[in-house]
Amino acid sequence: MLLSHSVHFLYLDESGSTEPPDLGSNATPCMAIVGVIIDAALVPVLTREFLALKRRHFPHRFERGHALNHVLTEVKGSELLQMARHSSRNKRRRALLLRSELLELLDRYGCRVLGRVWVKQPGVSLKPTETYTFAVQDIAVHFGQFLLEHKSQGLLIADARNQATNSAYGAPASSVHCAGQYHGVRATHGHALRNLQYRYVDETGRQRGGIVVSDPVNKLSNARLFEPPVQPATHPGTALSGELGGEQI
Repeated sequence: MLLSHSVHFLYLDESGSTEPPDLGSNATPCMAIVGVIIDAALVPVLTREFLALKRRHFPHRFERGHALNHVLTEVKGSELLQMARHSSRNKRRRALLLRSELLELLDRYGCRVLGRVWVKQPGVSLKPTETYTFAVQDIAVHFGQFLLEHKSQGLLIADARNQATNSAYGAPASSVHCAGQYHGVRATHGHALRNLQYRYVDETGRQRGGIVVSDPVNKLSNARLFEPPVQPATHPGTALSGELGGEQI
């Protein structure tokens, strides 16, 4: 069947896990479920430019094989976070450049971002199924509005679920996720990420979409996610801000 409309993909992935944030040094302070909206017609060229970006920054991983086989060679977010807090200035700079180029690539091709971040309360676990399904359903509603606005058809593609963690903010001091360098990530890239959000005004006049942060710990403004931090956090969860009240499941 031939489609008369444009088509957009929403690629969905998650980071973090559901255990209490103070369970141990590897416990994550939050859980994030984020999707990127891409025009299907731009996927081939965007894929090639993304592969070129990875080859520039990790050339030794892509010395053999057909070019498109390089899709199978991943650069994990956890690795970039390790580089961001590394003692080597060169590694920190390489991570910064890669993040900057990736955000610029998404912006250049008109990609938009939707997501949900849950800041976890000390001693409290998130409910895995309820948290994930609530977030995905909420993101799907906003994606539907995007498709209506663009007179487009859409497909939501969710990555295989993995409880591996690579969250950055709000961790206890003893956590591997607690590093002062992470504040620089938000200061450097917060504005670009804010501009990549898909946001709209619903029939009640309320702003919807974008990246929504549920923060029952501090109940801070959602906008704080994109602003340079005033000072390092001293309490689990304080470095990552949230939507008023949030919805903790």
